[in-house]
Amino acid sequence: MAAGPGPVPVEVDDLPEGWKAFATNDGSTYFCFPQVYYSCRALSKVQWQKPGPEDAQDPFVGETINGKRPFMKGDEFIPDPPPPKPYDGPLADQNYKASTEDPEDVFQPDEDMLEACVECDMEKLKAALEDGADVSLPNQPWQNTPLHLANCPYFWDTDLMAKEKALRFEISQYLVRQGADIDAENIFHCKPIDLAIFHGYEGTVRFLQEEGSKPGIFSAAYLGDLDRVKELLEEGVDIDLKGRYRRTAFAEAHLRGHFAVEAFLTQQGCSREIPHPEHLKFNPGGAAIPRGGAVPKREKQYIREEDAEWYDDMMEKRYPGYMEKFMKVGK
Repeated sequence: MAAGPGPVPVEVDDLPEGWKAFATNDGSTYFCFPQVYYSCRALSKVQWQKPGPEDAQDPFVGETINGKRPFMKGDEFIPDPPPPKPYDGPLADQNYKASTEDPEDVFQPDEDMLEACVECDMEKLKAALEDGADVSLPNQPWQNTPLHLANCPYFWDTDLMAKEKALRFEISQYLVRQGADIDAENIFHCKPIDLAIFHGYEGTVRFLQEEGSKPGIFSAAYLGDLDRVKELLEEGVDIDLKGRYRRTAFAEAHLRGHFAVEAFLTQQGCSREIPHPEHLKFNPGGAAIPRGGAVPKREKQYIREEDAEWYDDMMEKRYPGYMEKFMKVGK
C-alpha cells in the first residue's frame, strides 16, 4: 500500500476544546485503515486515546469564522503521530497461512498455487495444479480462493497495467477451465467477480458473467445496479451485511454517489452507518486523501523510455521477477 501525503485533519464528534483529530495516511506503517489520533497544540501532545471533557483547554477568545478560530501562525504544523499501535487481531500477518493445511504438514503445490495467483505467474500456477493443488482451496484467514487472488489489485507499473490486467484475465480463464468455484465467498462475503469489479478487471467481469456468476450485493451497490440489489434482497440477503472495510451495501452506494440505490436501501430501513470518514477515497488506506484535496506532485515522474536499464533495475528490486514477466509480455 503506497504511503499517502501525511496526516489529514478529520472531524470527530464531541472533541474537547483545544484538540484536533488527524488520520494517519502511512500505509507502510499502519494497518489497513487510517488510524485517528488526537493532538493538542497547547500541551504539545499527541495520543491515540480520544480526549475526554476533563482534557479541554481554555476556549479561544476573539473573532471566529463560521464558529471556528481563524488561522494563526503555527496552525500549519501537523505533529507526527504516536508510535504505531500493534495489531494482533484475527487478520494479523502472523495468522496468515497460504492454505488450510496444518503448518506441520504443508502441501507445497497448494502454497505455490496461491502465491502464483497473487504474483501473476501462469507457469508456476500450471505446475502447482499439475502437482495436485486444489483449484478452489481458500487461504487463511481471509478465505480467498485462487480465483479471488487472481483478481487482487494490480501491482505493476502504470505503463504495464494493461498487460498485467490481461495476464490476470488469462489466469482467471485458466482457473475456471480447471474447475474453480466461481461463486466462492471470502470472509468479507465477496465472490471473485466482486473483486474483479472493485479492481477494474472488466474483461474478467464479462467472462465470469458469461460463466453464470452474478455480482454480490456489495459490488451491485458499487456499480449502482438497483435491479440486482433488489433481486438479492428478495433472495434473503441481509440488507446490513458488512463486507470489505466493514461497509454495507448502503455505504458502497453512498461513497460511489449512486443515489437511486442509496435511497432505495434507506427506504427499506437499512443502517446508514459509514465505518470511516466519508471524505476519504473509495479504498481507505495509505493513499487516501480528502476529496478535492491536492495530490502532492512527485519531484520526478520516472518513465522507462528515459533510461530503460536503470528503470528495469529499480522495478526488479521493488518487484522481484519483474524483468522475467516483462520480457514475456513484451515491451
